[in-house]
Amino acid sequence: MSADPVVQIENVSKIFEGGTEALRDVTLSIAPGSFTALLGPSGCGTSTLLKLIAGLIRPSAGSITSSFPGRGHMGYVFQDATLMPWADVARNVAMPLDLMGLDEAETRIRVATALKLVGLEEFASAYPRALSGGMKMRVSLARALASKPEVLLLDEPFAALDEITRNRLNDDLIRIAAEENLTIIFVTHSVFESVYLADRVVVMAPRPGRPVADFEPMAPAGRDQDWRLTSGYTEMCGKVSEAVQAVVGGADV
Repeated sequence: MSADPVVQIENVSKIFEGGTEALRDVTLSIAPGSFTALLGPSGCGTSTLLKLIAGLIRPSAGSITSSFPGRGHMGYVFQDATLMPWADVARNVAMPLDLMGLDEAETRIRVATALKLVGLEEFASAYPRALSGGMKMRVSLARALASKPEVLLLDEPFAALDEITRNRLNDDLIRIAAEENLTIIFVTHSVFESVYLADRVVVMAPRPGRPVADFEPMAPAGRDQDWRLTSGYTEMCGKVSEAVQAVVGGADV
């Protein structure tokens, strides 16, 4: 990894109309190739921070800068799959490519590549109504990957899925991140998911949202579900959980 951050967040605060202070004085550096989980209870501003990084909203104070050494794009995966019901899987994945103005041949290649990455190459002509919740989220992930992003932002993408499907998608995301050399910023409310996925877990406190603890789980690169049964995983989950509980209880971390 390069020492230069791909995303630099400096003293960022966000106050919405009506006076709600979502974030206060947030400073974070995101290294290229890293997998950062933003973890905390409801109201801690993680989704707001993700939207700020994506440029969907503007900070009230502070700055966010991005420095892309390669492709120079950000991909965004929302909590809901947000698929267009009248379009098949291939057309849903192609939508951002249409906005980019890519020609038909390049679009076709990128769609096929993205669907293969998420294991849905045989469902290109299927419609959303025929897909399970997990498959819909795979389509949403493929749509974000089709633009070949440098940074992938994910806002609780697996929260509504059953545990078995969620675990499978966790493993797929780890694989895709390695294969595509992605920088990932992942919002979750699950301690277990954050420790399993990320090489860095940032715990956020609520009202206003701000980072209060920073952990490095040191998960093995080739980890699989067996790692969830190890003492190292269990101990790190305990440490992160203590930090989250301290935040919920209002104690200093």
